[in-house]
Formats: sequence, structure tokens, C-alpha cells
Amino acid sequence: MDFITQFENTLEQTISQGAYADSRQLLQTFATTQMPYTIRLYSLINDLRACTQPFSVPFSDGHFRILICKTGNFILDYIAGQFHSYFSKKGYTLFVFDPADLEGSSKELFQFLQGGLDGAFFFNNVGLLQKLADGRNLWETIHVPCFDFLVDHPMYYADSLDDAPRRTTLLCADKTHAAYALRFYSKIDRAIFFPTGGEIAQIPEFTWQNRPMDVLFIGSYKEHTDVISDEADMFLTQYLQNHTDEPFENALEAFANEVSTTSASDDALKALVEAHRFSETNLTARYRKDILKQLAENHITVHVYGSGWEKTGLSKYPNFVLHAPVSFRDGLALMSQAKIVLNHMAWFKHGSSERIFNAMSQGALCLTDSSAFLENILTDDKNCALYSLDESKTGSIAERIKKLLSSEESWQKIARSGYETSQEHTWHSHMSRYLY
Repeated sequence: MDFITQFENTLEQTISQGAYADSRQLLQTFATTQMPYTIRLYSLINDLRACTQPFSVPFSDGHFRILICKTGNFILDYIAGQFHSYFSKKGYTLFVFDPADLEGSSKELFQFLQGGLDGAFFFNNVGLLQKLADGRNLWETIHVPCFDFLVDHPMYYADSLDDAPRRTTLLCADKTHAAYALRFYSKIDRAIFFPTGGEIAQIPEFTWQNRPMDVLFIGSYKEHTDVISDEADMFLTQYLQNHTDEPFENALEAFANEVSTTSASDDALKALVEAHRFSETNLTARYRKDILKQLAENHITVHVYGSGWEKTGLSKYPNFVLHAPVSFRDGLALMSQAKIVLNHMAWFKHGSSERIFNAMSQGALCLTDSSAFLENILTDDKNCALYSLDESKTGSIAERIKKLLSSEESWQKIARSGYETSQEHTWHSHMSRYLY
């Protein structure tokens, strides 16, 4: 038996016996030998840390060593930056893993692993399925708890979640998403509702003088025109239009129970959801287009920053002012120049959008649809303005905007109250509230 294997066996035995001081002493001794660390040794180091200071939700205070994975997507990396900022303030030792620089990041990672790794954070699964040369999942092999923050419904990531490493915790931006994930993805250890938050901001100016934009909308138009609509898609669309406060999977269950000859077992329902998931995307896009078309037809100038809108034909309206997509940071600056920030959520029925709290933190009045979660936070005409999806074609949203823009004094009252609300719903405050 070679030295390293013998050392690993001895270390494993001392850890299993609870001799943690002896285990730490063994590791200190090994470091002086300048022998190479092995994957098994990394896993044992992490086992020792898990025994002496476990890192799991709800998180506890302590000195932890955390990995945060970059994504290459500016929205997701902004969110990753919020986690990085919060954990830095907690005093954690952080390592940023960049899959785009796999060779360089891997070398640095294995150096970092010599001190142990208590948890790894991923965003929309990017990096979650990182594999070793032999095909094993890296994070599972080195015994690291994984935390995967999803900004979308889990049904869009079935290929990743079906093969997630053991000890994976999902952080879901909608409470119904967490329940769905626990029901349909057996490899998920736990799923926790973690609503998105806003940026920490200083008190802005609540005047129209420096807010040249009446209405600002930041968001994309995403429609899957290549999806062939069938009986299920038509049923789902009609059902959700009649039940705009229900999550997407409710419509699928209704279809399975009322129309489909397919068994309504969990496996069958999961397959049905994933096969027709783009019905949700397309319906969301339809509502989003109808709302902005209503404003354009009622001669309300709205500045739109996002992709996909050139496909809608709305640019024919002179007051529909289309701009290229912007970064989160630039989006915040734009919000500080707007009187009203119009928000339309994805099909979130028990969650939030960071745009709501960011708009309010920048001193704008936020006009948004609501959810079961937001009902306890937002009050119409007090700290925001609310609309329902049923108003998307009636003209009442446009009339509401005209009314809000008719009095700077009443606008100021709502915007100030919204700012106060936003300070209680930052990314950092949500982390301390929902993760600790």
C-alpha cells in the first residue's frame, strides 16, 4: 500500500471515530510532506469540515470557505456578485470559479481545496454538472454541498436537475417552484424559497426635474415560434388566461385529469410539464406585448430596453422607443431617470422580481403585477401601483399611468413610500431573512 493511500485510510478512520483534533494534526503533517493531494483527500478534508462546522440552510455564523461560480451571463453574474458581497461581509473566505477559464480556475480550485470547501453556489445550474476526467461529478466526488439559485421555473432545467449532484439545495425565486422541484427531482436534497431582492441604495431625489422618462420598461420579449401548438398547449393557454393567479403546473394537472388519456402519475405529469413548458414562455410574452401595445396605442411614451422586441411590430408606434439591452448597473441608472418603471413578471405566482425593488430603491414609482408573496409587501397607491393581467387589453393600465402622471405630489408620496419598502427587501436583507 502506498503512502498516500495509507494516509487517506488513517485520516478516514480518525474522522469516523470523531477524533477531529487528531485529524487536523494529520492534515498539518501531510502539508509538510509536499506530496500531491488526491481527489479522495479533498473529500476527506471536506468531510472533516462538515463534521466540525456544518454549512447548511439555515446557515449559521462561522468562518466558512465558499465557492461562487461565474456564469458569463450579466444578469446571473450580477446576482452572483450580490452573494459574493454578502458572504464577504460575513467574513467568509471566497473562491470564484470560472467555467470559461476551466484550466486556470481548476488549478486555483485544487489549491483552494487544500484548506477545505464548505459549500458551492451556482446560478441557473451553470457549473453544477462539472465533471472529472472519469465522468464523475466534481462536487459530488469531493463531498461539497451545492446551492443552486434558479431565477426561472425548474421545468426549464430538467436536464441538469435530473442529474444534480447529491446534497444539492435549490434556492427558488418562487415558492411554488420549490414545491415543484421537491416533488419531481429526486436528486434534490432540499428546495428553499428565496425571493429576489433589490440593490442597496441611498435616498434618491423625488422630483420630476431629473426624470426625463415618463415610463421605463426593462425586459426582453421571448417567444418560441417554432413550438407546434397542440391540444395540450391550447388547453394550457386558455386555462391560465382564466386562472391568472395559478402556477403553470396547475394547468398541466387540470389537463391531465380532465382531457388527457395519459396517467396523472408524477412521472407522467413531469414529462407533460417539460414537453409543454414553452407554453408558459409564450403566454408570458403575449401578455407583455399586449401591455406595451396598450401604452403605445394610448400615446404614452415608453422607453424599452431589451431584446426580441423588433419581432413584435411595436416599433411602428413613434412613442415605443426601443433601446438595446443594458447591464444591471446601467439599468439602475435608467430607473433613477424614470418617473414610472413598468414591471411585468414571468409567470411567478408566489415570488418577486428584483426589478420591483430596484425601481423603488431608485426613487421611481413601480407599476407591476403582483403575486401571493408580494401581496404582503405591496399596497396599491401606497408604495406602488398594481395592475392585473386581465387588464392587459382593456386600456385601464394606460389610463392608470396617465392618472399617475397627472400629479407630481401624489407620485412623490407613493415613490417615497416605495423607497422605504425597498430598503427592507434588498438582496442582503433577503439573505439574512431566508437563508439564516
